[in-house]
Amino acid sequence: ELMSNNTIYKFKITNLVNLWVECLNKIDGLYAKPISIKNPYTNIPFTEPQLYKIYFFLLYTNFNIPEILTKFMRCKFNLTIFSAEEFPYLKENSILNFVKHGNVHDLFEECMNMLYEYSNHFGIIINDVDISLRVKKRYFLMLKPYLINYLMGKYSCNPVKKQTNKRRNKKELINFFNRFPRFGRNDIISDIEDEQEEIIFS
Repeated sequence: ELMSNNTIYKFKITNLVNLWVECLNKIDGLYAKPISIKNPYTNIPFTEPQLYKIYFFLLYTNFNIPEILTKFMRCKFNLTIFSAEEFPYLKENSILNFVKHGNVHDLFEECMNMLYEYSNHFGIIINDVDISLRVKKRYFLMLKPYLINYLMGKYSCNPVKKQTNKRRNKKELINFFNRFPRFGRNDIISDIEDEQEEIIFS
């Protein structure tokens, strides 16, 4: 519980921690945009002393504190400092959260960017015009495991991770196109709901 303006507010600690993590993991596309956690009862941001009180309560109760909260505490609960000091960490988090929670159209676009980048190497033909949302979702689900490596290889601030993910992405895409050699052809990437398409995605 916390007191603010002579009022005592009671919280379930797990809900409060989840909300705090969610605020710090906010993204705009592939960009990290952490925001301040607000009191759910008043919609007013918690003060710095209140954040310290919450954090030390977690320590005192041996709560399994998420890494992002510890990093935020080390930045004195200052979002500006946190965004600057933890930029590489937040960038990788934003990639993972984008793939997990992103808009289907944005995710599909990144999948297409990945395929375009490798189209000459694999000899594939991409035609992404007039594709339904249903088909986009199915294509994304097929390409999701490769998209994380692709985005990490493109945007990670860690040069070792960047090169490792690039090599892994290329290797795994080779295996993917060996398994689905017709993926990306004009007659497959289209909004044709026929039995042939169903077989391709089975």
